[in-house]
Amino acid sequence: MSAALSIARLLRERIGDEHPGYAFESQQWSWDDVVRESAVRAAVLEALLDVPAQQDTPRHVGVLLENVPEYLFLAGGAAFIGATLVGINPTRRGTELARDIDHTRCRLVITDAAQAPLLPPDVPIVVVDSAEYATLLATHAGAELPGTDPDPKTPLFLLFTSGSTTAPKAVVCTTGRMAGTGIRAAEGYGVTRADVCYCCMPLFHGNALMAC
Repeated sequence: MSAALSIARLLRERIGDEHPGYAFESQQWSWDDVVRESAVRAAVLEALLDVPAQQDTPRHVGVLLENVPEYLFLAGGAAFIGATLVGINPTRRGTELARDIDHTRCRLVITDAAQAPLLPPDVPIVVVDSAEYATLLATHAGAELPGTDPDPKTPLFLLFTSGSTTAPKAVVCTTGRMAGTGIRAAEGYGVTRADVCYCCMPLFHGNALMAC
């Protein structure tokens, strides 16, 4: 395994770590759980992206979800396989939303039943609170981690700017940059292994993923 700093490397280092990783409402996952769940999403994403007709397009996956653990498990999965998540802003509508998806060349969008109607009808979607997605997760339960990690220069996120002066622009955030930013933020804020950080910002935005 490469020693280069990346989100995949940071996750691998948490294998066997029973400290709290994610907490959501009444649920909690240890860091070891987070790694295992991310491995499952890595396998799911590989299956969803394994479409021969799309092999010449970037491995970009739009995500239109609330702040739920599935969002972060998908991010971990993408980090392991070198896919790129595109944070879709749910406040965008109609042609603006379609433009964001087309601009970032998303192969598909992962969403939930509540927000699926917002998406253009020609965009392939995967609904996380559906029986089909539950079957996907069950099929890949217990998936092993990939043997190697993507290059740290691999884009992990495309995050849109606020678009205050013109149409939002997609900022490329590599997996190495995200890992380095996370480490610096933890050191700067004095976060320790005993702490659990609360994120009140939307996960489609850079502040949530970088600062928090």
